[in-house]
Amino acid sequence: MERIRACPPILTGALAGVLDWQVVDSETVTLRYEIGDLFPATSTSAGLKIHKRFSLGRNAMIGYEITPARDHDAPLLRLDESWSGLGLIVDLGYASHRLLRDSVRFDVSLVLRLKSGWKPRLLRIIGDDGVPCEVAGEPAFEGLLDGTQDDFLGCDVDYDVVFGSGANRVEARLVGIPAEGSKEMHWCITTLPRSTHPPALVGQLYRCRWEIECDNRRDKGGARLDQVRAWTLPSVMILIHASLLRTMLADHVTYIDLRDRPRTRAPPSRIRGLSRDGRACGAAAPRSHA
Repeated sequence: MERIRACPPILTGALAGVLDWQVVDSETVTLRYEIGDLFPATSTSAGLKIHKRFSLGRNAMIGYEITPARDHDAPLLRLDESWSGLGLIVDLGYASHRLLRDSVRFDVSLVLRLKSGWKPRLLRIIGDDGVPCEVAGEPAFEGLLDGTQDDFLGCDVDYDVVFGSGANRVEARLVGIPAEGSKEMHWCITTLPRSTHPPALVGQLYRCRWEIECDNRRDKGGARLDQVRAWTLPSVMILIHASLLRTMLADHVTYIDLRDRPRTRAPPSRIRGLSRDGRACGAAAPRSHA
């Protein structure tokens, strides 16, 4: 992991403009109920959560914590000065007003989905020409998640909104992007500047969160993280770390190929397979990659 963290992030296109884009998410591993006193999940089962910090620029996990499965995700993500200049993409499990305030405080480029039940108050509407239109009284938005594309003429929308009050007050952007293949609107909250990131680009960045979902699938589908059947804590930890290491090796080989391969040459088939599900590092892989 230290070697991966020392590698320079590869950030092009929509990912450019920050030191690195990082995604935080967790994956759950079911364990034998006999060790439920160590890793309680529910009253009848045992399990643990791996809280992963994944670097999009390095194509690999660069940090993690392990907790009992019943622990919530949000308390594990705390921003500080070390996050300054980075981009952060998270799902609804980490959404909080505190996270939004800390993102502004520590200069973190945050992108997250609007959480059900949140009622941002409108400050200004940004017209098609980019000119802001002030709104009096800070009216509360309600029912945004129930709206359809027809309500917004099928167009991207861009608002300045505010959450909280007093010392907890924080301003952010709220953008709406028409969903493909349906009538829904996708709503994202972001601290990215409007001058460089229009709504469509914000939506594109949020979709990059899928990379950590794919990495979780590589853990379980390729590295067998979902087949931990050990009876003791040391054995569980050995199997967990062996699976994580296998995925990290596969991810790092893909990063090296992307870094060193000329743009005019397509990746070899074994690397394409590696980037999909990690199986190219299995028994059938060439000896040099095993």
